[in-house]
Amino acid sequence: MGIFGDALLQAYANRTIGIGTSLGCAALCLMAITVQDTWAAMALTGLISFFSALGGPNITATFARLLGGNRASGMANYQSLSVAIAIASPMLGALLISAGRSGWALMIVRLLHVIPIIPWLLLTGQHRDAQDGSRNFRDNALVGYRCILSVRELRMMTTSRLLNNVLYIGLPVSMPLIIAAMHLEPVEAAWTQASGISAIRFGALCGRTILAFLLSRNSAISRWLPTQTLVCGLALIALISVVDDPISLEVACAIAGLGQFAFRLSGTTFGPAVTPENKLAHVILAGDTIVRLFSAVYGLVLIALVGATGQPAYTLLGLSAFAIPAPFLMRPAVQKHCEALKNEETKNKR
Repeated sequence: MGIFGDALLQAYANRTIGIGTSLGCAALCLMAITVQDTWAAMALTGLISFFSALGGPNITATFARLLGGNRASGMANYQSLSVAIAIASPMLGALLISAGRSGWALMIVRLLHVIPIIPWLLLTGQHRDAQDGSRNFRDNALVGYRCILSVRELRMMTTSRLLNNVLYIGLPVSMPLIIAAMHLEPVEAAWTQASGISAIRFGALCGRTILAFLLSRNSAISRWLPTQTLVCGLALIALISVVDDPISLEVACAIAGLGQFAFRLSGTTFGPAVTPENKLAHVILAGDTIVRLFSAVYGLVLIALVGATGQPAYTLLGLSAFAIPAPFLMRPAVQKHCEALKNEETKNKR
């Protein structure tokens, strides 16, 4: 979707995209109920991700615009609710699957894709910012990529994100293999997997609460976010290297949530400081596409390496060394952000 997203956002109203992506995901979930083939299931999962990749940013952008002056508080509540739902949903899925109700789980997911259509129908008007620029599809689709390539700090930030993904993509990819090595019963394994996913979300929710409080007292501590991202990533890798029980795995997942939130907050905090103001949405979409493509390839490579070594945890531990330069690559963006903070404080004093 990162290839087409910019052009689609300029061609269609936010309302049209919101309704279309929700209907598309709901229809795919309905199809998944009768699918038994593994490859067909993977294809449906990929298509749902394809539509969601456009629907998610579209909802966030529209919601932020509708909030107006109350944007900061409203977006914080929106993110908190989203994380809370992400904590509960894997547990509900595990409960239904362990009870032999996989079809019901997919029906609930389908319903949750249909419900967001209601507020879109209640909105009137086009709800889309005016878009300036070329009418050429290729030019519109490549705006974000050109910006990343032309701005040194953005190139360094994107590289930092790729290196951090060595830490944070490794955990969900290798989690089933780590659980399999514990030789658990099928139902217990399903609950361990679901608990681990929920623990990641819970860690992110805790990270948001703690960092929101600290940053409200002293915004300058944001400079340590890239370091926190690396430290949490290395800690979780070290823990799963010696893990041999579900509880330890869930603790590692909670640490991953703390690090992932710092990772995302780093991007939203320092990215705007080095991005041209009218190109921020394009850069976000392009950057996400680059990172997700890297993550997909890295996940396949990791599985191949684990197949060769037979040691998922120790393989991750060795690969984690590649992430060490990540916080240093963020320094130019951090410095520009801190300079902007100082200038704002000076203006406020005057």
